[in-house]
Amino acid sequence: MSRFPEYASILERLKLNEDDILLYLGCCFGQDLRKLVFDGAPLEKLYGAELRPEFIELSYELFHDAEKIKPRLVVGDIFDIPNTGLASLAGRVDILYASAFIHLFDWDGQVACCVGIVNMLKPKKGSIVFGRQAGRSKAIRTRNLRNHDDNRMIYM
Repeated sequence: MSRFPEYASILERLKLNEDDILLYLGCCFGQDLRKLVFDGAPLEKLYGAELRPEFIELSYELFHDAEKIKPRLVVGDIFDIPNTGLASLAGRVDILYASAFIHLFDWDGQVACCVGIVNMLKPKKGSIVFGRQAGRSKAIRTRNLRNHDDNRMIYM
């Protein structure tokens, strides 16, 4: 995240705007959130959501900061917001980061994912969604990475 040109302005926005919340979808170990804190962003404004709880648990072991960051990392599924840790953040997010995430799904899944992202944002002008995704001008057939037990193929 810190390599994006927007990083400095997002960091400054988090420092200055009392109510702004950043959500990192698919945060894995949450190292980008920890970098934001290291760079001066208030921890209480940061959240990470990960589908696989084992990644969150492993992050506590790796960084030795479970007591500090545990409330900021939630198990969440953008396709099932009301029934996951994302429910309390729905409609409250100002800045959403999703990197190497949306392209994991087929076209319908990508559309549903983007609808979920919009539902996470505050209904106001000025919200930011950023990140990086992979893509091709011509779709290819590839393995469905969302569910490793699923042998169906998706197009990217």
